[in-house]
Amino acid sequence: MQQWIDRIRFITPSKKTCKKIGWVLALVVVLYVALTRANVIQVPRLSRSLQQHQPGMYRVVRVDDGDTLTVARSGQVDQVRMLGVNTPEIHHPEKPVQCYGSRAAQFSRDLIGEEVRLAADPLDDNRDVYGRLLRYVYTPDGTHVNARLISEGYGFAYMRFRFQKRPQYRKLQRAARENNRGLWGACQLTENQYGAPETVPVRR
Repeated sequence: MQQWIDRIRFITPSKKTCKKIGWVLALVVVLYVALTRANVIQVPRLSRSLQQHQPGMYRVVRVDDGDTLTVARSGQVDQVRMLGVNTPEIHHPEKPVQCYGSRAAQFSRDLIGEEVRLAADPLDDNRDVYGRLLRYVYTPDGTHVNARLISEGYGFAYMRFRFQKRPQYRKLQRAARENNRGLWGACQLTENQYGAPETVPVRR
C-alpha cells in the first residue's frame, strides 16, 4: 500500500510546480495573441470555395432592391425580405423612387455575392403579407447584411414589429444618424403612415 502511495506522490506535481505550469501557459497565450494581432502568426481562414459551400447556404437569383432579394431554395424560387431594415423604395407600385433607393440597391448587390445564409427570427413571422420570407441575411464570410445597411446609412431600422435584434438595430441607426452617414446626410426625410422615417422622392 505504501508503495502505491509513494508512486502517486511521485507523479502528482506539487503546488509550486502547478503554479509554474500555469504561468508558462498564460505566457504562451499572451504571446500567441500578440503575435496574431501583429500578423506574425497567420490564423488560417476558410477558403473562398469552402465559404461558398457551407451548409444552409442558398443561391442568389437576383437582388431586387436594397432590402429584398430572390433565392433558389428547396427546388423553388423564393423572395426574401430582410428583417428589421427598410431601404428607400425603387419599385413600389404606389410610390416614386425615393432618395438613396438606387444607392441602397447597388450597395446590397455589391455586398451580396452568389450565395447567402438565411436566418429566421423566433419573435417574427415566417412570411410577410406579400408572401416573402422574413430573414436575416448573411454573406459566406459572416457579414450581416441587414445590420450593414443600417450602420452605413443605406436603410432605416424597421421598428414596427417585434424581433430579437431590435436593440442592436436601434443602436446602429442612432450612430448612423448622429454621424450623418448615407441617407441621413444626403436626403430630406419625412414620415410614412406608420410614423416611421423615410426619404422624400427623387426630384426629376
